[in-house]
Amino acid sequence: MANSLSTTSSPHPMIIESATDLGIDALQNPGKYAGFMGISVGHKFFSKATMEYFFLWGSQIFKEFIILILDDPDTYNFMIFEDLTKEIALNKARIIGDEKARSYKKVINKLGVKNIKIVQVRDFSQNTHYLNLYTKIKAYTEINSSFKQELFNLMENGIGGKIQEHIKSRNITQKEAADIKEILSEYILEEFVSLVYFTEYGYPIEIDPTREFSTKKLLYEGQFPDLSRALQLTKRGHVYTHPEGVTKASY
Repeated sequence: MANSLSTTSSPHPMIIESATDLGIDALQNPGKYAGFMGISVGHKFFSKATMEYFFLWGSQIFKEFIILILDDPDTYNFMIFEDLTKEIALNKARIIGDEKARSYKKVINKLGVKNIKIVQVRDFSQNTHYLNLYTKIKAYTEINSSFKQELFNLMENGIGGKIQEHIKSRNITQKEAADIKEILSEYILEEFVSLVYFTEYGYPIEIDPTREFSTKKLLYEGQFPDLSRALQLTKRGHVYTHPEGVTKASY
C-alpha cells in the first residue's frame, strides 16, 4: 500500500508507492545517503511545477540529490523519428537538455535549497568509470540474449507504439525495422548505463516516479550473476514516489 511522506514546505505530500533495499533505510534516516533522479527530456511529466515537489522532498531526504538530465540518449530517437543525422540529433538533444537544466536551476534557486545538483550526460559520459560500465554492459548484450531482450522490452514498453506507427507510415521492410530497433536500443542502453553509473559511484538511491527499470532490478537481484560480478555491483536502493495526484505512466 502506498504511504504519504509529507514535507513542511510542500503544499502536497509525496506518495511513496514502494521502496527497496537501501531506499527503505534512506526514508527512515534522512540525510544518511546521496540520491539521484533521472529525467527524460521529452516527457511532459518532468515539468518545472512537478519537479518543484521532488526538489523540496529530495533536498530533505538526501545529503546530496542529483537531478540527472538524460539528454544525449535522445539522439537516437531524433535520428529515427525525425530523420536527422547523428550530429544534428545530438545537438538538438543537448539544446533541449540545456534548456531543461536552466529552467530547473531557476526553480532550485527560488526554493533556496543548496544540496541539489543538475547533471547532464556529457558531464560524465567520458568518465573512465562510465566508459568501463558501458563497455562491459554493451558486450554482455552480445553474449546474453535474455539480458538483451530485457533491454528491448524496456524500449518496447516505453516507445513500442511509436516505433510501430513509424514502421507502418514508412512502409518499412522487416530488415529495416530490425535496424531501426537496433539503433533505438542504444538510447535505452545509454540510459541504463547512466543509472548504474550513478548508483555505483556515490548515489546509491534512485528516485523514480515509476517502478524501477525491470532490467536494473533484475541485475541487482542477481538474475545476471556474470554481469553483476564483472561490474562489481554493490547494494542499491530505489524509491518509487510522486506528488499526490500527479502520476507518470510506468515503463
